[in-house]
Amino acid sequence: MFSYDFVSGKESTFVPLQDMWFEGYFAFESLLNPAHFIRRRGEKLRLQKYENSHFFKEDSSFKLTRKGCMGELNS
Repeated sequence: MFSYDFVSGKESTFVPLQDMWFEGYFAFESLLNPAHFIRRRGEKLRLQKYENSHFFKEDSSFKLTRKGCMGELNS
């Protein structure tokens, strides 16, 4: 699980679900709001309730890669 909310630990905690809809991709489900996933909408990310559509599954699937963070790139 990934958590970035150091106050309560739930609002920004997501469960990474590998190969949820597409092999090699992750979906991120909210721990606080089950059945809600991080979804790309244009250039923004949103938390949205699951809908059984191909577009939803594409928009909420992410490929993880290993790359240096911005600070490492500039040094």
